[in-house]
Amino acid sequence: MVTDLRKDYSEGELPAFLHANLASPCLDVTTEKRQLNGGNMNEKRTITHSDLRQFTGDSVRYRSIHPQVICTPGIHYLAENAGAFWLVNTIASYYSSPEMRKAIEQDIRVADMQIWRLDVRDQTGVLTARADAGEPTFIRQVIDYTDFPLDRADIWGVSNSVHTTLMLPSEY
Repeated sequence: MVTDLRKDYSEGELPAFLHANLASPCLDVTTEKRQLNGGNMNEKRTITHSDLRQFTGDSVRYRSIHPQVICTPGIHYLAENAGAFWLVNTIASYYSSPEMRKAIEQDIRVADMQIWRLDVRDQTGVLTARADAGEPTFIRQVIDYTDFPLDRADIWGVSNSVHTTLMLPSEY
């Protein structure tokens, strides 16, 4: 099932930065994706940190599972090539959580930007979120098992009054 974020707005309401710049594929794993992968949902290609640094930002956005969270092409590439739609969906699920609301009450900077990091060691991951580098974490989730192919992934969440955009640091 392919979704289009434009359906959430009437023509006059669509924010200018989103006008005609939304890619229609969503980040949900779908029947079409299974068919494209020959039925293997766990198929992954090789991905490196260097691959991710090549993304420098543009106006294309992809939908996540959360209605106010959209993603850049770099995040979409990470999810597709690392088999990490689960990571994007996990981060997106925190945006209406009590932990996020509490973090915003304690540090107003969190309302505008969040720095997420997945650290992986021995097929165990730890996902954290901070207001800024060197600040204490306000979200910490242990991932008991992951086959995520990198030792870490940094994802920034940049929020405005309409959406939070998940992006790679190089796309900021």
